[in-house]
Amino acid sequence: MQNKVYIHVAIMNTWRAILSETLETIRISRLLDNASVTLVAVGGTLSQDDLVIHHNNIRIVNTDKPLHEFEYPTLDLLYQELEDDTKICYCHLKGVSQPNSLGHRAWRRDLIDFTILDWGARVLHLDVRHTSYLS
Repeated sequence: MQNKVYIHVAIMNTWRAILSETLETIRISRLLDNASVTLVAVGGTLSQDDLVIHHNNIRIVNTDKPLHEFEYPTLDLLYQELEDDTKICYCHLKGVSQPNSLGHRAWRRDLIDFTILDWGARVLHLDVRHTSYLS
């Protein structure tokens, strides 16, 4: 069994700051040491130089897809790479399209706290749900 994180990166507005915040949280939570992280860029190109954290568990996929395709390129890649017994965490840069929205900032913080900082509990929830479906 392995853990994978897919992050949809819309190259617009304050994406660098939000991506940095997300990757730093992944590092602090030790999820980076326990999962592979795939950054999927749409609306532009992402490179290693754009990252504040460099780690061999981080992969960049540039899709050459426009922003109006929303999160579908990331979800398509996730689906193509889905394997049995793999735990998946999907994220996107919440609020990047509305960088001045305090509501989106707070919502992003809540999402990050619940899914990334407390990732171990989420994995346990997936194990419990999977077991209950098999019973």
